[in-house]
Amino acid sequence: MRTLVLLVALTVLSSSMLLTGCSCPAGSDSGAKNAAAAGQSEPYGVVLNITRGKDDLHAVSMGLALAIHSLEHGHKTVVFLNVHAPELAVKDLGDDVKYADFPPVREMLRTFMEKGGKLYSCEHCTGVCGVKKENLLEGIAITKHGKLLGELNGNSLVFSY
Repeated sequence: MRTLVLLVALTVLSSSMLLTGCSCPAGSDSGAKNAAAAGQSEPYGVVLNITRGKDDLHAVSMGLALAIHSLEHGHKTVVFLNVHAPELAVKDLGDDVKYADFPPVREMLRTFMEKGGKLYSCEHCTGVCGVKKENLLEGIAITKHGKLLGELNGNSLVFSY
């Protein structure tokens, strides 16, 4: 059932991108030219809002998989970890923290960042989860909601897991 949900989400995402003229492959600048003509700084934005933690690794893995696929299709992609999700953004998260046949969560977070994705952790939620800045995976920024909102533009799609 969750696989079907991911496929539907990917289909909707791809269809939306085609309709907005953002189906260009990575490295192509036609989307950027369209955005510049429209007065936007980026051609497209995808935000994955992840609220679950160790209590629902299926949802976390689905969200991260979609974020990675979005990057692979050349779209500016941001992941926002909030509510319970900051507990997963730590350096010492074990490789046993994974769901089914997905890679470990820590590996998925690193892959996302290596592919150029931005990863933010909610300042308030990070504190509530007891996560210290020095314990975060390298590359994850603690931020307030305003920074996340600054990543959005008129063409942004937001998915929540």
